[in-house]
Amino acid sequence: MSDQTKAKATDLLDDIYDSYSIELEDGESRLPGSIKEIKRGEEILAEVKALNCEDEEVKEHIEQTEFVLSESQKRKFAGSKWIMIVLGLFIVVMMYMSVYEPLTSENTVAMAGKMLKANIRSYEGTVARYKNLPDTDPNKEERLEYAQERLAEFKEFTPETYKEELDSRDTSNAISNFFQWGFWALMLVAYYFASMSPQFLIDKRLAQMNLAVKGGSVVKKIVFAFLGFFIAMPSVTETRVHWSDGSKSTEYGFEGLIIKLIGILVIVAVVIWAMMFMLPWLIIINYLRNYQYEKIDQFFDNLFGKFKSDTGKAVQE
Repeated sequence: MSDQTKAKATDLLDDIYDSYSIELEDGESRLPGSIKEIKRGEEILAEVKALNCEDEEVKEHIEQTEFVLSESQKRKFAGSKWIMIVLGLFIVVMMYMSVYEPLTSENTVAMAGKMLKANIRSYEGTVARYKNLPDTDPNKEERLEYAQERLAEFKEFTPETYKEELDSRDTSNAISNFFQWGFWALMLVAYYFASMSPQFLIDKRLAQMNLAVKGGSVVKKIVFAFLGFFIAMPSVTETRVHWSDGSKSTEYGFEGLIIKLIGILVIVAVVIWAMMFMLPWLIIINYLRNYQYEKIDQFFDNLFGKFKSDTGKAVQE
């Protein structure tokens, strides 16, 4: 009876293993590639446990199978770590510059007085310039009226009251920026959770090596190639000059450093802009791929089934 129980338990466990659809590169190991395979494996595993086989090899086989089925359902981050790092650092920097600094920096009365005088002089010049515009200019009156109103507003301030206005403005801007960058921080958190994929889907996608993974690798290589080009540029050029009197001098040019810095800043800005533009779409796509995969699989199965059916009818006709 013990040998029959062991044989039946082994057959059932082998049946679970043989049903796995993911074949690893070594050609020998297999892993589950769908939730159906996992659920079926758990049902069969329950039958095996019900046999109460005391054989050590069977017990070890049960533990291994249980581990694989359990690990395959655990979720792990399968999104872009570069998006998390780059956008995370960018949001922290922007939060510091646009929220923390305005709230912690203090406007002085002296500074407010200088700014107030500068604004008054600026609008006095603007009013004088608009008064000299030809009467045929259709926007003369509107521009002049606006400039005069602004000038009158600034003249009503004292250095003390203008300091209070600057403090109020800094606080208002800081609060607005906090909500703006807080929104992007929440978007990044949403991207993280949307990219939490079951391990069996990660294994399946790695096995298939889909185009999205390859495409992402190509884009990354292109970005680093451009960065490498600018980083490798010489920062300083050295020119040795021989004068007619026999003397020598060395001149240094920093054009290369300027071009290098501008090039790196442009690439970083484009990458950050592209990431922020793509982030909402990536959240939706990753959520559907990682949490609604059964419905998506069913949709495509029905779609391809209908396509095959229509194709078969067309051939018969």
